[in-house]
Amino acid sequence: MALIAFIVALYGIASLCEGMDILFSAIHAVMSSYPGMLITVVVTAYLTYRWYRARHVA
Repeated sequence: MALIAFIVALYGIASLCEGMDILFSAIHAVMSSYPGMLITVVVTAYLTYRWYRARHVA
């Protein structure tokens, strides 16, 4: 019974790693493009501004 649980756990971990590899490949494709970098910089700046305002208003 423990062996079956171990095999199922290994299969789950392998599936998770494969899914993360696909996700990171997609993120890399977006981040490598100029529009993707520009969007990332704008979103990061906006979130940083909102965080800064929230910390200093209260």
